[in-house]
Amino acid sequence: MQPAATTATQPINPRTTPVLCLPPGWRLLCLQGRVGVRSGPLVWGQVLLAQQRELACGQHMEGGHDGMPVWLHLDCLDSNPVQLQLLEPAPQPSWVAGLYAAVRRVLGRQQPAAA
Repeated sequence: MQPAATTATQPINPRTTPVLCLPPGWRLLCLQGRVGVRSGPLVWGQVLLAQQRELACGQHMEGGHDGMPVWLHLDCLDSNPVQLQLLEPAPQPSWVAGLYAAVRRVLGRQQPAAA
């Protein structure tokens, strides 16, 4: 049995522009409102404009398709606070755990010899 994914909810107030690091495999989900998202490399605490998009309620974006974290500069586009949720993927078993489970299955299938 695998542990469930971790989640964290983050409100963003109007006229605030936080910077967020989205690790590979994590998702940023907009639960309420609209948020402007600029992604790109982080230089001296500023996200250099590389790609700009808008997330509306119910939309999400995923971090790090290339295995690298994505730096996001978030802008609240509404006059009310925006609710965002960070979703961490459920941990996957390591290759050692997979090998151990396979060996246990093989050994479990072997019947002891009759005496």
